[in-house]
Amino acid sequence: MSVPARPRDPLQRRSTSGAAEERASDVRLLAAAAVRRGGKVLVIREEDEPFRKTWVLPEGYPRPGETLSAAAVREVREEIGLDVEVAGLLGLYEDFAPDPGGSPVHWVLACFLAYPVDGSATRPSREAIDFAWVDPATTSLTSPPMIQRVLSDLALRPSDEGAAAPSERIGRRGAFGAIR
Repeated sequence: MSVPARPRDPLQRRSTSGAAEERASDVRLLAAAAVRRGGKVLVIREEDEPFRKTWVLPEGYPRPGETLSAAAVREVREEIGLDVEVAGLLGLYEDFAPDPGGSPVHWVLACFLAYPVDGSATRPSREAIDFAWVDPATTSLTSPPMIQRVLSDLALRPSDEGAAAPSERIGRRGAFGAIR
């Protein structure tokens, strides 16, 4: 008598050796802006999950048909009321952490370096209950590990004071770094 085949678990895949490997059930892509001004970076205190009550960069999910850089610009405007220009891709960052419901998630953050384009006033919103301009090399704010890695990378970059226009800093095509 043969045993019926067991249905395949959607959270597992077979490696080349045939062994089952567990994988994240969900990949979530976020677009963020690391807004620099005078050597400091803009951080917000998030009200919404998954980063509630922690300090993060302005970030969010891209809308259908929206580029990642456009999503980063929109999120800064929505969350803090500031208009910015993207200078290029700072890097891709990732983390594995549960969502608010406890399900496993592979978080991927496309982080763009950006600069304010005018004197528009910054103001907290419903999503961002507070904001601050911090020195990425010395800040001790509570942030998720993925955001801490972005701040560490920013601390290694030279200050932007007196630098060229954003489009001349990284180039229109951006600069791809390692996934962190």
